[in-house]
Amino acid sequence: MTKRSKSVTALLIFIALAALLVWRFLPSGGREEEPETSAIPTVAQAGTVSLSQDMRKSAGIKAETPKPYVYREQTHAYVTVLDTGDLVDLRKNYLNAVAESEKAGAALEASRGEYKRIKKLYGDKNVSLREYQAAEAAFRADRADLALAKGNLQAIKMSANQRLGSVLAGGAWNNTKPFLRLETRRDVLLQVTLPQGYTANSPPAGLRIITPSGGAVPARFISPATSTNPQIQGMSFLYAAPAMAGLLPGINASAVFPTGTPASGLLIPASAVVWWQGRAWAYVETGVDIFTRRKVSTDNPVSGGWFVSGGFSEADKIVIKGAETLLSQEFLVKPSGGKGEDED
Repeated sequence: MTKRSKSVTALLIFIALAALLVWRFLPSGGREEEPETSAIPTVAQAGTVSLSQDMRKSAGIKAETPKPYVYREQTHAYVTVLDTGDLVDLRKNYLNAVAESEKAGAALEASRGEYKRIKKLYGDKNVSLREYQAAEAAFRADRADLALAKGNLQAIKMSANQRLGSVLAGGAWNNTKPFLRLETRRDVLLQVTLPQGYTANSPPAGLRIITPSGGAVPARFISPATSTNPQIQGMSFLYAAPAMAGLLPGINASAVFPTGTPASGLLIPASAVVWWQGRAWAYVETGVDIFTRRKVSTDNPVSGGWFVSGGFSEADKIVIKGAETLLSQEFLVKPSGGKGEDED
């Protein structure tokens, strides 16, 4: 073989090797790469799951149609639990002042009668000047004591009116049932402060206090507050609510009350909602033992669940028991060749 033939042969071999290498490393070269599959998708989308009758029975799946719900936008207010120990002291001080006033009044009545009697006898020259002056002094002293007792009683009333308002203070004077509930701590006293800039011609109606456990209880309006929260600078009102664990004096809590125009929709019960990848979902029975997962809007939480205005209808049968089982069944790892992802 000549030198020229050897060079041509070497060149052809080099070209063939280069072509082989390029072909080998192309994305589709040599063999098709199988896409990686996962039983759990990276982005949760609505999916469907089916159960046999036996599995449905053992899981206790229960579905029912959602209830209609009229929703109004909720405004949040700030709540401070006040110490009702002052109410006990107020009632005690008031009763002491009343007793002192009545005692002074009785003493004055007696000394006035004695003074009149001695004065008449002194005019008839039947008693001495000393006896007359002593009776007069006793009468004047008792009259001063009564004025002091009445002034003390009035001061207690004025102080209570300024600190608590006339409604709550009046309850202390008359020992009303609402005041007694606060005094015995069956109810808690709340100062509710509206957000800064929020104005209202009347106290919020339908106010509900958010409990430490996340529930809500209704609150009863008492009166406008005599001071506001210095950190919030909003309108303040006094309310009462049933005493419960966690609502201790000094604790800051929150409240909600309805505002805006009512909107009609549906209530999705909390028991129907499952959480997956940071989103709320509910299963709807869309066929015989077939359940489809749908997204639930959590923009409007209400007592017992969430209000929704779309995505569900009154005819839907929503799973209210066993939704967690459906979620786990939907994402069970399936045998090779099966589909593990949700499909649109």
